[in-house]
Amino acid sequence: MCPGWIYRTCRLYHHIELPSEIAVGDTVGVRFGSNPKRYRFPVARIVRDGENCIVFSQPHETTGVEKIEITSCHAAIVAGGL
Repeated sequence: MCPGWIYRTCRLYHHIELPSEIAVGDTVGVRFGSNPKRYRFPVARIVRDGENCIVFSQPHETTGVEKIEITSCHAAIVAGGL
């Protein structure tokens, strides 16, 4: 997480809880850190990389933005579609 309004440097957090399903347009509440912080993460883009996904807080930028890397993610099956 690199929330510029809180920290001047990026910090890596492991094992944050996420809902079983998230989609672009969602806002996901996350808690992280040894002194738990709460943050509302806007899901602007999801990029799939094989079995893994990266969830970005911005629709176009990939550097200098907040992101969540998810291992072993799967695309949802939507009735009547993909």
